[in-house]
Amino acid sequence: MAQNWYAATFHYAILVKNDPEQALYYDGLQSSFLELKSRYEQAGRDLDPNLATVVNQALKDSPDDKRANHSFEIPPIRKRSFEFRRTIPGWKTTGNMFEIWSSGFQDVTAYDGDQFVELNAFEEGTLHQDRFGIEKEAVIEFSFAHRGRNGEDTLKLTITDLGTDNAVGGGDDTELFSKDYTTAKSAWAVYDSTAVPAIAAMGNKVRFAFTAVHATSGKGPDKTEGNFLDAVELGVGVVTKKRES
Repeated sequence: MAQNWYAATFHYAILVKNDPEQALYYDGLQSSFLELKSRYEQAGRDLDPNLATVVNQALKDSPDDKRANHSFEIPPIRKRSFEFRRTIPGWKTTGNMFEIWSSGFQDVTAYDGDQFVELNAFEEGTLHQDRFGIEKEAVIEFSFAHRGRNGEDTLKLTITDLGTDNAVGGGDDTELFSKDYTTAKSAWAVYDSTAVPAIAAMGNKVRFAFTAVHATSGKGPDKTEGNFLDAVELGVGVVTKKRES
């Protein structure tokens, strides 16, 4: 039974790995694999090493993983407008909606590509992305573009190892990094991991989370107007690769 599941997983993973439109299905596939692995371990049984290697390789993230939707280009929205969406490939939110802006709307140009996001839509929430396949002791890097909307806005980036259960709140989560970043509305600012102490992975699933700390008041509820985000690169070697190119 396990062998049939692995065979199906491998072929499915190859099909969707580089297709951002299938990111939500891909994330579900990764979660299913971890759940099955956990069940076998709890029963004191080992998965077939060869099959496990094949599936892990098929599911492994890379710095160039297109499904990460770095610049929020998917789904495409109307030009010079904004839209609320319940899902965005590659990303999740603790709120009910994502708010996507098209470059040029209200005279704000995207830092990269044609679109970017505002951290909160109707309510406070956390925009996050979970990454699998980051090996233990690997150095985690990040880069992102941030901009205020009505004035100086502040967001927090938190990087958390989710523990051996690969789930939030399981009692073994470890915060690897956390820092606030403040940017005015006049221009985008790019922040990265160059000047921070090395962030060493622990070998489990890693959550990268962006949370609004402060948003200069506008017409909406507190913290819901502001903190534009674009060009997010997360993982191993993402900053080093840029410097070397």
